[in-house]
Amino acid sequence: MSAEEVRYERAGAAAVLTIDRPARRNAINGPTAERLAAAYAAFEADDGARVLVLTGAGGIAFCAGADLEAIATFARALDLILTGRLVPAPEALALGLVTEVLGRAGPHPLERAPALAEGLAAFPQPTLLADRRAAYDGLGLPLADGLALEARNGAPLMADAAAGAARFAAGEGRGGAGAGA
Repeated sequence: MSAEEVRYERAGAAAVLTIDRPARRNAINGPTAERLAAAYAAFEADDGARVLVLTGAGGIAFCAGADLEAIATFARALDLILTGRLVPAPEALALGLVTEVLGRAGPHPLERAPALAEGLAAFPQPTLLADRRAAYDGLGLPLADGLALEARNGAPLMADAAAGAARFAAGEGRGGAGAGA
């Protein structure tokens, strides 16, 4: 497998992770999955990267799912692996696999994504990351436990949160301003 089949690049506050296997419609095999995991770890360790943009090269398909010729190399997304079906963009959006779907008439994804990343990077990072951590760590917990977890994570950041709330009350960030909207 070529190292170029998965690329990790920075565009401002965005990290762009590209699957580049056009001959296989950007399908994922075991080595590609490992490189994607390594690139995600690089994103997690990159303090300057605030948003990860996942894209497919070649304009043919974002990702055709599992590379059926290499199915034995990796055990994820059981539905897609077993059925081999493609997930259309609207369904991926409905399933929560993607945050936003851009049509042909709208901005190019690699224009929109850095703008969104810059907006997210403008938010107070300690509180943003605490919210993100609470969402991940609280997944599957009963409501009371999730709220307690959020309170524990947020307690050290109350001064930052209060300052941000005051700025918002004064008009900053209204209507999604600051989030690349």
